Amino acid sequence: MKKEYITILILSSIIALLIGTIAFQQGIISSKNAEIQKVKYLNNKVNSDLEQIKVEYSNQIEIIKTKNELLDKAKNAKSFADYTKIWKELNK
Repeated sequence: MKKEYITILILSSIIALLIGTIAFQQGIISSKNAEIQKVKYLNNKVNSDLEQIKVEYSNQIEIIKTKNELLDKAKNAKSFADYTKIWKELNK
């Protein structure tokens, strides 16, 4: 009888240890999944920020091109009125 109790106690301890190990591993997996989600979020944020910067720089480049074209027109203006009109357009 005593031997059976000891066997049951040992088996119960082994089962409890296995359950604890599985729970611990699940905790590690959950932690790693949370880290992966955080990295994905940060990656998406960086990509979004980069896209926004590209759009802003593209807009700035277009503005500079337009102003350069207007400056070229101003250099070739035939009258002071044309020059003034172009200059007003440049300063918008």
